[in-house]
Amino acid sequence: MTNKELLTEAKIFSEELKDVLYDVIDEYDPCDFESDVDYAEAIVDYTLGRLGYDSFDDESFQEYNELMEIILNSFADYLFSVYETSCLE
Repeated sequence: MTNKELLTEAKIFSEELKDVLYDVIDEYDPCDFESDVDYAEAIVDYTLGRLGYDSFDDESFQEYNELMEIILNSFADYLFSVYETSCLE
């Protein structure tokens, strides 16, 4: 694969991931979770599950963890604010 093809694939995956993440956010009440951290981790876990990643699959465990870290680094602040806005007022 060329660099251009890799970048195209990464962009497509990124857009798909964001779409699924926002769908998951819409489906769950943040106040059903004990903390903002629990909420953020659960939303990312549910998102990865819908994208076909399984945290219990030994073959994809490393990739799952890497994606979990990347997504949390990218969206944690937003997810924390969703939780705080919904549940702490």
